[in-house]
Amino acid sequence: MNADGSITLDVSFAISRSSPICTYCLRKQDGRTCAAFPVEDSIPMEIWQGEYDHRQPYPGDNGILFDPGNAHCAAEVAKHFAAHVSA
Repeated sequence: MNADGSITLDVSFAISRSSPICTYCLRKQDGRTCAAFPVEDSIPMEIWQGEYDHRQPYPGDNGILFDPGNAHCAAEVAKHFAAHVSA
């Protein structure tokens, strides 16, 4: 508890260990890191949380986009964004 009575939450607990998008990408590395965002835990949260479709360019990705590697992974990501957009 802070001196003013408020509570500061550790936001790292709010970050999911898996991503509905990055999990299916061949470029994914350890943690929240990939070929497009190689610095430790640097995948932007809106990509990590499936709010941004990284099949499209994103600032700072150096032109490296989501790569599903197979039809199953591509279908899972397409299904996620179809549901996300219609929600």
